[in-house]
Amino acid sequence: MKKMIVLLMMAGFLGVNFQPVQAGELGVVNLYKIMEEYKKAQEITAAINAKKAELQQFQDQSNKKIKAVKSKLEKKSLFEKLNKEYNQKAMTLNQEIEAKLINLKNIQDKEVLKTVEKVARRKDLDLVLEKATVPYAKYDITDEVLKILNSSYKRK
Repeated sequence: MKKMIVLLMMAGFLGVNFQPVQAGELGVVNLYKIMEEYKKAQEITAAINAKKAELQQFQDQSNKKIKAVKSKLEKKSLFEKLNKEYNQKAMTLNQEIEAKLINLKNIQDKEVLKTVEKVARRKDLDLVLEKATVPYAKYDITDEVLKILNSSYKRK
């Protein structure tokens, strides 16, 4: 107790001002919604889904070919051949999908977060958090960020 009194007295002598800090404006952004509705992200997601569908189609066609063969020996030989082709195709497509997923992450890190920052500065927000982590905030800038991103995106 004596130490606390001494510290307060010293602070008073040194001119330390104990004023409460004012809370700044808080905004939220729904990054999930942005990544779902941003046209560039939609195109990349569609390309990923197309690669997955391509692999599934190859597997379905292989299964039909194997079922059509009557001889067990021919089935085994065809299965091994198609399984090898499938594994090679899967490896290639998975690499392409991984590259597209990295591209999606880069979009979020570079384009989306920079746009969030621009909107936050324009609205004079001190802090912007992910909407899922905050039960209430006065400002939701999600739609404005989406509008800016989609209007600036040019399709290839």
